[in-house]
Amino acid sequence: MGAGALMIVDEILKEFVEWRLAGLGIILVLFIILWPKGLSGFVDLINQKYFLNRKLKKNLA
Repeated sequence: MGAGALMIVDEILKEFVEWRLAGLGIILVLFIILWPKGLSGFVDLINQKYFLNRKLKKNLA
């Protein structure tokens, strides 16, 4: 998933030849810092925070 995201960003940054590699590097570092388990770990985190809480609230009501 992360490689696909970087490919999309690479395509977007093709117009900015001078900033392309710097932009990819910054985005890669942000991915590593913000989502150390990758994008799939981020999706799991969102799923746990929002969807599982809704299920618990439904069961408690």
